[in-house]
Amino acid sequence: IDLQQRQIQRGNFDLSHQTSLNYDLFLSFYNDFGLITIGGFYKEIGEADFVRSSRVTPITPGLGEESASFNGFELIQPENATENSIVQGIEVDLQTTLSSLPAPWNGFIFSANASFIKSETFYPVVVFASNPSRPINTERVGQFTGQPNQVFNFSIGYEKGGFSGRISMIHQGRTFGEGGQAGERLGGLDAQVQQAAILDQFVERTTRVDLAIKQKVYKNTLLFFNFNNITNQEEVLINRAEDILQRERFGFTMDLGLQYKF
Repeated sequence: IDLQQRQIQRGNFDLSHQTSLNYDLFLSFYNDFGLITIGGFYKEIGEADFVRSSRVTPITPGLGEESASFNGFELIQPENATENSIVQGIEVDLQTTLSSLPAPWNGFIFSANASFIKSETFYPVVVFASNPSRPINTERVGQFTGQPNQVFNFSIGYEKGGFSGRISMIHQGRTFGEGGQAGERLGGLDAQVQQAAILDQFVERTTRVDLAIKQKVYKNTLLFFNFNNITNQEEVLINRAEDILQRERFGFTMDLGLQYKF
């Protein structure tokens, strides 16, 4: 309990385990040129958990006799969604080589993957009715926590004579919440689920590019070089009004080394 910030953070021993029921249907077609797969999925997720930010009201449970003195405080705690959540979408995957072409083109390989996703869940909120004035527990519909609406992967490479090289790109659409563990907060995903939808927070779209190269130098010995996050993609936290709340840059990493396989 932070009296200065008028904030309460607490756990929730009544939090239920999240469950999932999945239906998937995929078809694959292949020949000498490669493989293409297309399919769809539908998931029902029960008791989805997240970290909720709300205000203490007279109907807030678990604060005991002192609840009146905390009225209006911000309350941060993990909770379960009030109804089953739905995640559904389609996915297309393509993998191909140019091995049927003459040298040097027969060393090229290519892969691409695209997922288009729609999600829905129900978050508890408190609204205030009039005549008489009173708080009422209800819910609102929102995007599933940590779930983007689009994910694209693209990779082009070359393999020949002991050499293997790949340059890859991954694009992730706007994601509700930070999509990771809550860190300092207590349990669940740090979804930043607010009392009003306009205050919800999202991670903006990101596009990351990586490079990986390997070269066989002697029998079981490989020389490798990895260059990750070439474009130094930043992570931007925004609200529904697209105001920028936070920017983070993690920089790029490079690895150079020898690998020996026994």
